[in-house]
Amino acid sequence: MFLFVVFVLVSSVTNAQDYSLKMGLSQIPFRDFPYKERSLPGGRTDGFIIDFDPNIEGKLYEDLQCKQYSLAKNNTDFFPEVYLKIQLSNGLYLGALSFGGCTEYRTDVMFISDANGNVKDTLECCVLNGDLAVKQYEVKSPEEIIIYRMFFAMPVPMKWEKYANAAKPLKGYIRKTIYRLSSQNKFEKVSEQTTTSNSFTSQLLKKHNLWEPESFKMSY
Repeated sequence: MFLFVVFVLVSSVTNAQDYSLKMGLSQIPFRDFPYKERSLPGGRTDGFIIDFDPNIEGKLYEDLQCKQYSLAKNNTDFFPEVYLKIQLSNGLYLGALSFGGCTEYRTDVMFISDANGNVKDTLECCVLNGDLAVKQYEVKSPEEIIIYRMFFAMPVPMKWEKYANAAKPLKGYIRKTIYRLSSQNKFEKVSEQTTTSNSFTSQLLKKHNLWEPESFKMSY
């Protein structure tokens, strides 16, 4: 009886699931520069759901201006999925994970870490609630990581759920911010550009990407 109990305890520990960032990184394939995708990878082996990491904060936004939010760690529906891993020349990883799960909320965060999941720095890079492109990114190289964000010309915050089903166009512009990976393993801001302003509907934000300013009849 004693041996059976010991066997059960050892088996339980051995079979315990590991949902750490380290494990998540080990389960997904390496990708190469450049990287630019609107949708999350669809393959079962291309993403791995992990526990909330205390060094990666996820904010789930209620409004288009990204001012009203709740923290992902307060809701188990928002467990993050790590989906991007690019090997850097110094042995570290450039990675990204997405908060939101099966809900209509989505916020992605890029991070720099080692293979053990020790996070050096983070950068919020995507907000796509209800498939409305409010913030997106592309990674061209370690010297050129671009964040695109739509800014809306409204005096008060507007719920994204309300706008998603509205036919009335809103006015705004796109801000393009370029970062690079510094020698201190940080996301370092390099430059910033903004487009001309124009009006657009929610359908444009659902169908087009912010790295295509011409789709919104905007230009830098």
